[in-house]
Amino acid sequence: MIGIKMIHLFSELNVSARNELRARIANKTDKRFKILNHLLNLKVNNNEDLIDELRNLIHQEWPNSPDNDQKIRRISLFICEQIELVLIDDLINQNLLLKNSLIVKAVEKKGNLTLIKHYYDKLNKKAFSNNQLGFKIQSLNGKLRMNYASQNELELAEALKRNEELLELINDDYNVRLVDYYYQCSNIYLEQNHLLSDKKERIITEISNLIERLDNPILKASLFLSLSKLNYDNQSLNLYLENARKELNNVNEINADYEGLQRKIRFLEMRLHFFSGKDLDFLQNLSENIISEFNDYSIINNNVLFYRILFSILNNDFDKATSLLDDNTVFFQGESKIHKMFLTALLFEKQKENKKAIKILNQLMYTENYLVAIFSRFLFIKILFSKEKSSLLSSTIDSTHRLILKNKSNPLGRDSHQYVLEIYKSKANKTKKKIASNNSELTVLHKYLLADIE
Repeated sequence: MIGIKMIHLFSELNVSARNELRARIANKTDKRFKILNHLLNLKVNNNEDLIDELRNLIHQEWPNSPDNDQKIRRISLFICEQIELVLIDDLINQNLLLKNSLIVKAVEKKGNLTLIKHYYDKLNKKAFSNNQLGFKIQSLNGKLRMNYASQNELELAEALKRNEELLELINDDYNVRLVDYYYQCSNIYLEQNHLLSDKKERIITEISNLIERLDNPILKASLFLSLSKLNYDNQSLNLYLENARKELNNVNEINADYEGLQRKIRFLEMRLHFFSGKDLDFLQNLSENIISEFNDYSIINNNVLFYRILFSILNNDFDKATSLLDDNTVFFQGESKIHKMFLTALLFEKQKENKKAIKILNQLMYTENYLVAIFSRFLFIKILFSKEKSSLLSSTIDSTHRLILKNKSNPLGRDSHQYVLEIYKSKANKTKKKIASNNSELTVLHKYLLADIE
């Protein structure tokens, strides 16, 4: 789609960035800036309307142009560049570390030693006060080169000292990157375990050995979190989650790394308990506990908040669910919009407003997000069963079967999805085929989807 990048970049502009962009283009005579200014002042409910408006503006400026589609591409890319420059400047102004890092790279090319030393000093002080490992390494590298360049004995002694500090930081950086590597491996395993099934035992052994070597509780907690994901389907899960929490208790300084990891642990706990088949009361209490614990941190809300609202709906607490949806719209923007749509569809279905639910589900059944797509399809089939007769029932069950087969390597909920589908097939075909019981592993949502069906 023409201009899709422009649509996404427009959504990144806050009021301050928009005003800055208006100021930059205020006195420009180029027609492209005129078009950009018009789009900035445009009030639209849907960002995709920007493309229609861009098309109209181009037609007004170049009414006899034989190839307006090409102009749309070129001007949308030009607009993207202008927005990117403002976003970069905004980021730099908010981050002195990044600002000094970029300035020192720029002045190094000119060879101005006085300026280079000045900005390396600034970068070094800021990097160590903020405990930013990458910037620490950059600043020490730079200061070391400055010391060595003088060929003075005192300066060389200082260079040697900095070199030892650099070695220690490099080792720390190596451990941080190695821990991050295992964290990403465990994320991939949790979503598509067949990609790492042949390496799983080796990775678990390597992680266990690394835990023994490290002293940093943050890194050790992250490694235990990785082990919990690699053992999501066995009794070791709770042990590793508990070990991760114990390591966090050993942290002396509460910083952003600590808070971020704590949120990851709690969200994983929520997600895996949901898929392990915990009962509704347990899950609702857990979700409310997590939300209240991290009330000041919006980063977790678009994840755990989804579950909190889901459990409220399943518990027939519709007023609370509606209030949470209305009050937290900001957390369901962008890619998270589909989660709000599913929750709204489920709420409508629970309240017997099936036409409204179907209207939303028709949009969700083909989304690329597998879990939203599969649960939307199941809810749609559940509604079809409530009708006396539906020509869509058989075809929807068949296409859902194909979707499950396509995603058979996605482990979370896989057996439960298959079980629910088999029940639906049996019901649709009016057969009494005996299906192995799976109730102990069904999530509370799967159980609801089978309500009045079995």
